[in-house]
Amino acid sequence: VARPELIGRSGNNDPEQYSRSFAFGGAGGAVSDAETRRAQLGLAQEEGLFVEASSAASLAGLRKMVAAKTVSVDESGDESVVLMLTGAGIKSPEVVAPLLPRPRHIPAHEGQAGD
Repeated sequence: VARPELIGRSGNNDPEQYSRSFAFGGAGGAVSDAETRRAQLGLAQEEGLFVEASSAASLAGLRKMVAAKTVSVDESGDESVVLMLTGAGIKSPEVVAPLLPRPRHIPAHEGQAGD
């Protein structure tokens, strides 16, 4: 994708990386902005991790692949899935702004520090 428009876009859009992944049995798919936002908010609320949308998209994709049975869940706990959540959410505050309440405005008063 030459110019990705989704919030979870990645800076590395090399089509060959996908071909190589699929050639070795990998799988992949697309997720919506809504799925990415849910994953991002869930990581923040449940794990205390503020990651950027491109990282949250990997969790959204995993959830989608588990639901579609592309990835099976091993209930015994003998297998793990590792998601690399390397992007910090602070890099793209405009993505999470719609999820947060607006800050309350407190008017300044004369004589306060900084006047």
